[in-house]
Amino acid sequence: MNDADPSAWEWMFHGRYLGFTITFTHAVTPEECLRRYGVDPSAARHLPFAGIDDALRPGPDDAILRVGMLRDWAFAIEILGGMGNAPAMLAEISRGTETIAVHVGASALRTLAYWVNGKPLEKFEPGEAPTLRAAGTHPFWDATERYRTAQPGARAVLAAMQAVEERIGGHLTLDLDEGPLLSLVLPQILPPPSPPVPALPRVNPSPPGRLGRHLGSFRPPER
Repeated sequence: MNDADPSAWEWMFHGRYLGFTITFTHAVTPEECLRRYGVDPSAARHLPFAGIDDALRPGPDDAILRVGMLRDWAFAIEILGGMGNAPAMLAEISRGTETIAVHVGASALRTLAYWVNGKPLEKFEPGEAPTLRAAGTHPFWDATERYRTAQPGARAVLAAMQAVEERIGGHLTLDLDEGPLLSLVLPQILPPPSPPVPALPRVNPSPPGRLGRHLGSFRPPER
């Protein structure tokens, strides 16, 4: 386990966003990330977080998408949107690489999904064992549970963000989010996947006390 600090992610969950989806995609540029979301990078503007709604004026069925770089991962924050959590979109975003998506709904729903080269490998609601689905091993679930058991009382979604940090090697800071990022309006219109992506099988995870053998398993499968 690395020294990921759950407090490093707290700022995202204290009223800054009523709901959001954030994706982390390895080894693509912000411009390429926008293209994978189906939008023209030339339409994006470098805008700070402050005043973003007035600057872009999204409609009732739109989200705001903001994209930047964290080490060698492109991150995309979709404010009040869920396109980045949809299978059809994740299949495209993860093409030829790997993508982690964390969705935080306006309700209490939180999910983490992991895709590699257009295929889902893992998805779950942090702290909810019956929701775990995986194609084989499930390193993000294991890491999340490791962090949860090491920090009694901590919110499960923060343990999931620590698992993300363990994989990408850093965390998204408030200063980075405050500053200018490539930003544009993202209509919430998604075509069906072609071909349809099969659902992942359900998994009964091991109890937290048996998770030690999975330590250090964050290696994407061969593409």
